[in-house]
Amino acid sequence: MSFEKNPKAKIFSELHYQKKPFILANAWDAASARIFEKAGFSAIGTTSAGIAASRGYRDIQNIPFPEMLDNIEQILSSVTLPVSVDIEAGYSNNIEEIIYNIKKVVSLGAVGINFEDGTGDEASPITPITIQAERIQAIREQLSSDTLWINARVDVFYLGLMEKEKALEETIKRSLAYLEAGANSIFVVVNDKDLISSLVREIKAPINLVANSQLPSIEELKELGVSRVSLGSGPMRATLGLLEEISQELLQFGTYRSLTKNAVSYSGLQELFIQKRKITCQN
Repeated sequence: MSFEKNPKAKIFSELHYQKKPFILANAWDAASARIFEKAGFSAIGTTSAGIAASRGYRDIQNIPFPEMLDNIEQILSSVTLPVSVDIEAGYSNNIEEIIYNIKKVVSLGAVGINFEDGTGDEASPITPITIQAERIQAIREQLSSDTLWINARVDVFYLGLMEKEKALEETIKRSLAYLEAGANSIFVVVNDKDLISSLVREIKAPINLVANSQLPSIEELKELGVSRVSLGSGPMRATLGLLEEISQELLQFGTYRSLTKNAVSYSGLQELFIQKRKITCQN
């Protein structure tokens, strides 16, 4: 498949080369995806943690892949924007199964994936660099960059595996290996400006960070040369925080301000899916 046949993949690729970072809004269901599309974001991502929690599972591949895929399909069918899927570590240790799972999300319309080297195993928390690079290479051999953007997540900093300078050295080493294997961009969970600057300088490929209270502003990240900022599970967790606030206000004070202040109207909720309903009827 080429960009001519897959214009969303072209749009998604080009977003990484703008003058300022683009924000990837991470959805966990069809409604959140439609809200983000209506708000004006350029692309949608999925959040593994958000989807897992919405289904009653902890994050880090505890949700059965068919259940994850069900939410992904709902999200993809609800928006017209390019969508990148958080595939975590591929939901398998077998490369053939990983590729099969990734092809499934691509067949549904996804144009990108997050593919991470963290394992969730305390005894062996990160995939050896050679194995992860081999997996990325195998994925790329099956799916070209015109079809699939691979955002390789390096979890050295996130997992706190070593002190700062060693972590920076290891992150750069892994990033270069993953890019050589066929990744398009690198996803790192860091907030420190000096570290971000070093990563941008040494890696020389689009860098993806995740939004949090310590991350520099979008304008500051523009000056540092960052390409993309993902919201991750933040919006879903913020929504759950609002539910806690609503609950406490009702139980303690018997009032409804938190419930009604910024709520989408009932009619507005229905309007989110008018387009989808019309498409369904036409088919």
